Order: sequence, then C-alpha cells, then structure tokens
Amino acid sequence: MEVREGYRQTEVGVLPEDWSLESGCNIGSILTGPFGTLLKASEYTKGEGVPLISVGEIRKGFLKITEHTPRVPKQVVKRLPQYVLRQGDIVFGRKGGVDRSSIIREADAGCFLGSDGMAIRSDNQHAEYLAAQFQRGTTMASLNQEILRRVVIPLPPTLAEQEAIAEALSDADAWIASLEHLIAKKRQIKQGAMQELLTGKRRLPGFETQSGTQQTEVGFRGIGKSSPWVIWHRSHEGLLRGL
Repeated sequence: MEVREGYRQTEVGVLPEDWSLESGCNIGSILTGPFGTLLKASEYTKGEGVPLISVGEIRKGFLKITEHTPRVPKQVVKRLPQYVLRQGDIVFGRKGGVDRSSIIREADAGCFLGSDGMAIRSDNQHAEYLAAQFQRGTTMASLNQEILRRVVIPLPPTLAEQEAIAEALSDADAWIASLEHLIAKKRQIKQGAMQELLTGKRRLPGFETQSGTQQTEVGFRGIGKSSPWVIWHRSHEGLLRGL
C-alpha cells in the first residue's frame, strides 16, 4: 500500500513520521489491585468508606459508582496507600480488554483500586489523550500486567498536540451528548403525538367531524374541530420533521 509523503507504515497502521510508538511499560507505571492476602472481602463496608473500583465499576470511558459499590474503611486506605487512585490514572477491568477502561477525574480521585482492577499512571504524557487511545483497544478474554505492558500507543511529538487531540475528542463527546438529549426530547414529543392521534383526541386536518367527544371502550375519542391539533402541530412542526 502506498503511503503518502510525511507518513510511515507502522505495526499499528499509518502514522505521521514525527509520531513515536511506545509500549505500556514505557508510558507509565502499572499497578495491579491487591490480592486477597492484602485485602479480604470481609474488610469491605457498605455506605461508608472509600469506593472500591473493580471490574463492575469500570465501563467503557467512565466509572459507574452506585450504592451497591463496595467501600473500604479509612484504616485500609491508610494501610495500603499505594492502591489509592489519583486524578489522571487510567483504570482497567481485568476482564474484557483495554477498551474497558476509564480515566480517573477529579471527582473520583481517592477511590481505591479493587483486586480485579488495574491502573496505569503516567507523569510525562497527557492523561486524556492516553485514555482515548486505550479506548481504541480490542476486547480480549482477560487483561494482565504483561499484556498491558505490551500494548503499543502512538504518541504525537509534543504534549500540546496530545492535548489538542484530547480537547477535540471531548468536544465531539459533548456534541454527541447534546444530540442524544435532543433525540430524547423528540421521542417524548412523538410519544405525546401518538397518544393524542391514536386515541382521536386530536384530528388531522381534513378528518374532522362534528364537535364533541364520544365514550368508547378505549376511552374518549375526539370528534371536534381540528384547530387545537393545528395549533399543537404548528408549534412542534420543526421538531416533528426530524423524527
């Protein structure tokens, strides 16, 4: 395959010539959660303490911490401070691959790494950029420290470019979220239209009958003028076009 000028073929695909490839072991330090000899399930608490981040809390790109998430008491945190997660750490579940991962943001800093979790910590790369790269990973049966050490990440030559890429992806996420909100709103409007049209409470222009309603086995059916529907339809016409 011909590679355009300024680019080169690598083991992960075509990249700019000034980009480098780094394995996980060179990107940062890798941490595996404590095994049962260090932290026993009997030490977990409910409702109080620090959330325990395990495979159940690690989703694709975010953490889901609920009232069912186990906690560990302060004495455990004091005893095992090396497993306290910092802002910028990237955590993984040891089942499902590197794409099942999330960056630790400010609100989650201080959580505790669970026994079936792993984390990578880098002080010399942009954390949001690394998190996005890991999201491109492939699913595998399990993930261990050696696999994570061998994962290859393409790196732009400067932190400024890494940051710019991360910001562009963050903007895309925000745009997608706004579209999802708009779609949800349109679905609610459609649901309202279905309720009114399928019960005859509103009639389409040209299908009106005499004023009033009649009782039926499925409720009142509108048989009145269409002006309320016309008003409703016009007020939602722009949104309905996009359904």
